[in-house]
Formats: sequence, structure tokens, C-alpha cells
Amino acid sequence: MASGTWKTRVTAKRGRGKRNRSRKAHKKTGGLNKVEKKQVTKIAKKAVNSLAESKYFNTAQSINAEVVNSAWKVSSDYADIGVWGYSTGYNRQNNPGDENETMKYGVSTVDGSEISMTNMKMNQVFLSDEGPLQYLRAYVIEGQTIRPAYNECKWFLNHVGQSTDVDNTKGLMYRLRCVRVTPRAVKGSFQDIDPQNDLFLNQFNQPFGIASLDYEGTSPLFTREQFHMAKVNSRKYKVHEDKFYTIAPAQTYHDAGDGTGNSSLAVGTIAPGCLTVTTKHNIGKELYYPNAATSDTQIDAYPTSGFVPEYILWHVIALGDNSTASSARATPLGMTISARPVSTFKDI
Repeated sequence: MASGTWKTRVTAKRGRGKRNRSRKAHKKTGGLNKVEKKQVTKIAKKAVNSLAESKYFNTAQSINAEVVNSAWKVSSDYADIGVWGYSTGYNRQNNPGDENETMKYGVSTVDGSEISMTNMKMNQVFLSDEGPLQYLRAYVIEGQTIRPAYNECKWFLNHVGQSTDVDNTKGLMYRLRCVRVTPRAVKGSFQDIDPQNDLFLNQFNQPFGIASLDYEGTSPLFTREQFHMAKVNSRKYKVHEDKFYTIAPAQTYHDAGDGTGNSSLAVGTIAPGCLTVTTKHNIGKELYYPNAATSDTQIDAYPTSGFVPEYILWHVIALGDNSTASSARATPLGMTISARPVSTFKDI
């Protein structure tokens, strides 16, 4: 019995030793797993970006008091809806040439010609020979890849004072609608888009825009009602903002009627006569400029890849105009818009 007891004890000890060796074999040998590596990489990039000096893009400098354009013109009739169109930058990925073609949005109230969107140049870098002053030359990129850091635009909309003698609709309040969109990516490239013909969806889920006509090609689809109710086309665009604002005229004036030529002044009190708005933009994570550090060719000031375009589309209409036909209603010419884009990057 003593011998059997001894064998049992030995066997038990050997079993425990085997289990211990098994645990040691599976013990972690060191290093980071996949999740930890991603976390460390993210922290390292954030630390490097925070230490790197910010440089400024060569953004547009003269977007001041731009008068409104008309949404459409059919025959001799203009829309009672005014528009402005802006893009955050030049999309060289879709337009690789040097002609700097841009999207169209609206028509001139003078001759009905199509109006190009204003390029705010938030992705345009300074070239090696630009800037007469040293502080501008310091913003030239040193490598080929940069990381956008701070990209925003401040807007100033002003409802200027007008005489109501000629047209009493000039004393009406204005309603603004700002739509900000980015084209949705499809299989690594952007869709074929045209905001003035596909920015909105009708009640049958079909795209249309400010330039679209009915099936007979005679009547515009973008009316006073669609201005207020049309849904933004989220199938083709990622919608960043769809917001309404109301602005009253800062003041109106008219002939006093006493034969002296004097005018009496009325000051708007229902809503302010101007509006300041700030919008923040994402123009991409990494932008690639293969020749900007050494080139003096303008097309090289824009990236060949990485840029994410955004369109900022303003629409304005006069409230309370009781004319039946849109062609008889007044286009809101009393509104002007200014923009101050600021865009920076890390050159690392």
C-alpha cells in the first residue's frame, strides 16, 4: 500500500509540472498587438502635428460684396430666387488640365450667362516665386505631402438699404437657405455631379436643381415653394448643412412727398440687416503636391490627390411678394455676400 501511494503522488506532481510548462509556452513574449500599434501610431501622429509649425494656404483674398445672381433665366424671364455658389478649392483630380474649369451655379442678372462657382482656393499653396515679402515665401511647402490643419470661412451677408419709391418689394425681408455638400465617393472616385441640375430631389426621388426645367422644357422646377421644401440629394452628396436664415433690410427710404425731394427713412426692427456666419470645412487628410516646392506653374499650386471638395450654395428669396408669376416677382438684388476663407496645414 505504501508503494502504491508513492506512485500516485509522483504521477500527480508530474501532471502539475506539465500544466505549468503549458502555461509558460503560451505566455506573452512582448511587443504590441494590432490594436495597441494603431493607438500608438495615432498618438505619435497627433504629437508630431502639434509640434509642427502651421503654414497658410494661398486662399482667395477678394470675395467682397458680391451681388446676387439669378437661379435661372427662361426666355426673357429671370427667377425671383437669387443664388451664389462657392467651392472650397480646385478639384484637379476631376480636371487634370490647367484650364481651371469650375462648376456653374446660377446665371447673370445682366445677360443670362452662366456663372461659375467662386473658388475660395483653400487648397492652393504658395509657389516658390510667390510673395514679395519673406513671410509669404515662408509658406512654400518643403516636401510633397501636407496635412490640412485648420480650414474655415467667415461669411458676411448684408441687406443693403433701398428706395421703396420705385418698387415696394425692396422693403421686404429676405429668406436665405445655405446648403453645404460634398460629392459621395463611388469606387474610389467621385460621381459625375452637377449641383445646378441634381442638388435636390423631388417627391418622386428624382434629382433636379436650380437650372432644371419640366419635361416640356419650358417651366423651371426650382420655384418659391421648392426653395423652402425641396430635399437635398443625399444620394449623390454628403450633406454637411441645410440651414435657413431671415434678414430684414437695414433700412428703407422713400420720397417724403412734400415736393422738396427729401426722403423719409425707415429702419428695420424685426430682424437684423446683416448676418455673420462661420463654417468649418474638411478638405482632406493628406494632400499631395508633386511639384509645388520647385514650380512656378499655377496648376502645381493645387494637389493631384487627397483633396475632398465641398460646395457652399446660398439661395435667397424675398418674402411676402404677392405677385402670382415668378417672373413678375422681384429678384432679391438688395443682398450682397462677402467671404473670408482661412486655411492652414502642417508641412511634415
